[in-house]
This record gives sequence, structure tokens and C-alpha cells, in this order.
Amino acid sequence: METSGKKAYFKKNLFGGFNREDVIAYLAEQTREQLKEKEALSNSLAKSNAEVRRLQEENDKLAKSLAEASERLDVLSARLEEVTAEKNAIEERYNKLQKDLATAASELKEGDAENLPAAQVDELLRRIEALSAKNAELATNLARLTRFKESVQGLLEQSMPADIDISDT
Repeated sequence: METSGKKAYFKKNLFGGFNREDVIAYLAEQTREQLKEKEALSNSLAKSNAEVRRLQEENDKLAKSLAEASERLDVLSARLEEVTAEKNAIEERYNKLQKDLATAASELKEGDAENLPAAQVDELLRRIEALSAKNAELATNLARLTRFKESVQGLLEQSMPADIDISDT
């Protein structure tokens, strides 16, 4: 029996038909080739399925990580808004106290301190001391909140994609 590509040439018998052993050998060879091809395809399919499972697991891990990062970003964004509002309120209070302190100092300078009653001078001095203490406390809180806001903005910048700008916050 000779084979060329997919064509098979069988020897003919003298009486009616092809040589039986050639046909059986050809069919056995075709069966072996098909089994090898089937096994190779099965192995390839198994490898592909394993790769699909690995990629799906990696995708699930990344999706979970993204969800966690998104939750952290939401919490940090909310906290940043709170801190910003608190900082703004402290700045307003600080500015008001600065103005009150300047007014009290101005009243002392404008009024003839010798002609003012001692009780009024003492009250103005107490007011100046209280405002100065409150001013120092607010300045400390403002500095602390500013540092906190900057650290939260830094964390947000690290957590967010590069094409989103949060510097206006």
C-alpha cells in the first residue's frame, strides 16, 4: 500500500477488489493519526481551559481590589470634604477673632486708657487674652487640619487614575 497525502493506493487482487491487509493497515494508520490529533487537541483544550480559569481568577482578584480601592476612595473623599468644611469654619472663626482682637486693641489705643474705668480696661485686657488664646488654638487646629487635608489628598491622588485631577478639592 502506498499513500500520498490523503490518497491511498491499494493493490488490487486478482479476483474482485482490493488487498484486504492493505485496507486494514490503512484504516489502522488513519485511526492512530486521528487518535494522536484528538489527544493533541484535548491537551490544547485542557491548557486553554486552565489559562481561562487562571485569567478569570486574576480578573476576580483585580475586580475585588478595585472595589476595595473604590470604597477607600469614597471614604477618603467624604472625610476630605468634612475636613475641608471644618478647616473653612476654623478659618472663618480665626479671621473673626483676628478682627475682634484688632478691634479690642484699637479701642485701647483710641480710648484714653487713663480716662477709662479700670473695670473696662481689665475687661478689654481679658478679652484680648481670651482672643489671643483662642487665636492660638485655632491656628494650631488649622495647621493640623491643613496637614490632614494634604495627606488625604495625597492618598486620593495615589488611588485615582492619572487622568483625574482632584487638586481643586
